[in-house]
Amino acid sequence: MTQKKLLGLCILCMSSIICFAKAPQGLTPKEAEVYSQHQDEINFFTKFTVEDQMTEFSKKYKIPDKYYTEVWNLVNEREIRLTAYNFIYPDSLLSRYKAKEKVKNQYNTAITRQLLFAGVNVTTENLNSVLKIKDVLKLTKTQVDTVSEKAIELNGLLQRHPHIDLWAHELSILNKTLSTDQMDLFLSYKNGNLINKKIKNVWSKLKANNMTADLDSVQEYNKLYPFYYKIYKTADLYSENDSLKREVWKVINEQAPASLKRYNTIKNKKGSSQSYNGNYIW
Repeated sequence: MTQKKLLGLCILCMSSIICFAKAPQGLTPKEAEVYSQHQDEINFFTKFTVEDQMTEFSKKYKIPDKYYTEVWNLVNEREIRLTAYNFIYPDSLLSRYKAKEKVKNQYNTAITRQLLFAGVNVTTENLNSVLKIKDVLKLTKTQVDTVSEKAIELNGLLQRHPHIDLWAHELSILNKTLSTDQMDLFLSYKNGNLINKKIKNVWSKLKANNMTADLDSVQEYNKLYPFYYKIYKTADLYSENDSLKREVWKVINEQAPASLKRYNTIKNKKGSSQSYNGNYIW
């Protein structure tokens, strides 16, 4: 953690102690009543939990200073409310558990939203990426708000059901929110590094086998990039329909650049089970 963040943490600790003189605004009447009766005890236990949580956030995320205090206040308010239920339901484990879970759900969403607005990657990778390049995609405010809220909802769903098909949910949200051009641009951004890695591998293998003499590297790049883009785009859009995906791939393969055809002859000479009949080794 940087010295600046440590100093900010210390300042917030002191300010939070001062603010403990009155109950946070988000407390229910019952919680506020209990807080007034057990203020010193609740503050004592809450202080360490809040510090631990914010230290974890500081190590895990780079929270801009202007959002740091807002996140701190949410975490502090949540922990005060959670601790209050130890006094509200001291003898009822089930009631205490249900009340705390309700509070956790409320604040997990609020904290995630605040971190998301701060530009922190706290939700699913692809939806967060869309928000990160919102200016490049030229998203409208309505689109940004929709993706943000859906990202928070999906983040909660993922926490409850960690084995869901995440991309299927993300794709459904993006198809409903982005225009065709915006979707194309995002998929290029999403798969750009993979595509460039593929092209670099093809060209290096061709050079190693002395098969680039009559090829221009820039021209071949400009042919290979859209080819691989279509391959990855098809994989993304039809991830749950293998039959359709293979049909589209077959059509794309028929338009493969000359450099890729040469690359596949190299692979096939080494005994690959795939042959050059439209089934390319990508």
